[in-house]
Amino acid sequence: MIDIINDIKWKYLIILDACRYDCFAKLYREYFDESMIISFAKLKTYARDTREWLHKTFDGKYYNEIVYISANPLINSKGILPKKRPFDAREHFFRVIDVWDYGWKDGTVPPDEVNKTVFVAKDIYKDKRFIVHYVQPHEPYVSYDNTYSPQQLFGFYSDLKTKLNNILLKFISHETLWTFLKKYPIIKTTWGMRKIWENGGREAIREAYESNLRYVLSYVSKLVRHLKGIKVITADHGELLGEGGYYGHHPSYPPKLQEIVYQVPLLVIK
Repeated sequence: MIDIINDIKWKYLIILDACRYDCFAKLYREYFDESMIISFAKLKTYARDTREWLHKTFDGKYYNEIVYISANPLINSKGILPKKRPFDAREHFFRVIDVWDYGWKDGTVPPDEVNKTVFVAKDIYKDKRFIVHYVQPHEPYVSYDNTYSPQQLFGFYSDLKTKLNNILLKFISHETLWTFLKKYPIIKTTWGMRKIWENGGREAIREAYESNLRYVLSYVSKLVRHLKGIKVITADHGELLGEGGYYGHHPSYPPKLQEIVYQVPLLVIK
C-alpha cells in the first residue's frame, strides 16, 4: 500500500469522497491535459469508509506542515466527534478549515466553496502543504433534489430506522430490501439512493454518481491549473453501485464487495 502522505512529495493532496477507480479512469482525461499528468494508477486504501481511512492514514501522527481544508464534517476543528470511531483532526494537523460549516448549501458543500477557500488559504499558509477534501462524488447527487444536513450525510447520529436498515443489510442486499419496501412501504423515503432506484433502477444511480463526479472534476480541474507544485488526486474509499445488489459503502457489506470499495484512483499531476 502506498503511503500517500510520505511516499509522494506533493504540495496539494486532493480527496474526492467515495470516488471509484473505474469511474474516475473513464472520465479524468476529459478534465486534465495529457501534458499535466505525471502518473495514473489504481490505489487500494483498505478503508471501507472515511472513518476507517482517517484512522489508517493518520493515527498516532501529527503533521505540523499540513493544513486540512475540509468539506467533510468528520474532519473538523470544533471537536465535534461521532460516537463510533471518533477522529479528532485537531490532534493531527496544523490547522483544519471547516468549509462544511460555512459553505453548506442545498444539502451539500458545493465544490466552488472549497476552491474559494483554497485560493485564500494558499496565500496565508505559504509554507504549508494542503489536504483538500471535497464531498463529491459522494451523495447527495446534484442531479436530484435531495436535502441533507451534515449530520445525515456523514452519520453523526443514527436513528432507529437507520440502525434497523444497517442490521438488515448484513443479511440482504439493498435491492432485495428496496424491492420489499416498494411492495410493503413500512419505511418510507423521499430522498437518497432508494428513491433514485425506485424511479430508475441501478442505471439511474450510476448516472447520478457519474454526474456528481463530473461536477467535482470540473472544479478540481480549474483549481489545479492555478496551483504551483505537485498535486495528487485520490479518494478515501470507493463506492458500490449495484454490485451484488448493494450501494454506497459500509463496514458490514460482504468481504468480496469490500474489494471494490477499496479501489480508488491515484492521479499525480504537475
